[in-house]
Amino acid sequence: MLGAMRGNEDQVERAIARVGPAAIGRDRRWVASTVEIVRAISELSAGRPDLAFTRLLERLVSSAPEVQWAVDYFADAAVLSGRVDEGRAVLETSGSRVNMNRGPLDVAAHRYADAVLADDGTADERRGAAIDDLAGWPIHQARLQLHRGRWLRRRRRVADSRAPLRAASDVFETVGAAALAERARRELRASGERIRRREITEWDQLSPQETEIAHLAAEGLSNREIGEQLFLSHRTVGAHLYRIFPKLGVTSRGQLHRVLATTDPDLSAQAQANA
Repeated sequence: MLGAMRGNEDQVERAIARVGPAAIGRDRRWVASTVEIVRAISELSAGRPDLAFTRLLERLVSSAPEVQWAVDYFADAAVLSGRVDEGRAVLETSGSRVNMNRGPLDVAAHRYADAVLADDGTADERRGAAIDDLAGWPIHQARLQLHRGRWLRRRRRVADSRAPLRAASDVFETVGAAALAERARRELRASGERIRRREITEWDQLSPQETEIAHLAAEGLSNREIGEQLFLSHRTVGAHLYRIFPKLGVTSRGQLHRVLATTDPDLSAQAQANA
């Protein structure tokens, strides 16, 4: 899921290859549905909303209860592929077949989807209210702010569009969701806002996968333990670290924590606590 949101298709396929056999067994419908949802999110990150819509539509029709937590991504795919009316109809039908005693994630996903697929007459009001309701779900909230800012700008409410777009961009950059961050930046540039370039640090030189490996190594995990978490061989992890060290200006694993703490807030706080 993390790889899909960050646009790392190689990581997604490696993880799915490991999960795949579990999805084939008896009574494993939830696992199979989750695999397809992750693939759909990866399609969205890669700019292929039509494929994401088709993939998610099939899951909604065939196994509605198992995919209600991901209807927000179906709503995204409907908007980005220009199939909003069809998306509304499908969600209305599938939702009516689901027990309304939903879990918190299901509720958040439906709140998001209802706001994203709202008609123009109620869209602004419903999205504003949903953004407040989703305060406990920051990724959902940021994605909805992107939709709202995009909608406002296209209705010539340019000044109003900038605040939600700016907030969305900040969250996406923080979590490494590169595709979403770039969409938010494009919308901000189209609104006439000049985007300040962040100061480039050692951290910015790392790819998403290198960042994960550097984090885990800084926490003291061995190459084999890192490989088990990221579905890589220990030799591949070692090769990545060999490339990471010069990018960060270090020569050993023991120096990683110090360097990353200067550019990552979580590690910085941890370093201060340990001081």
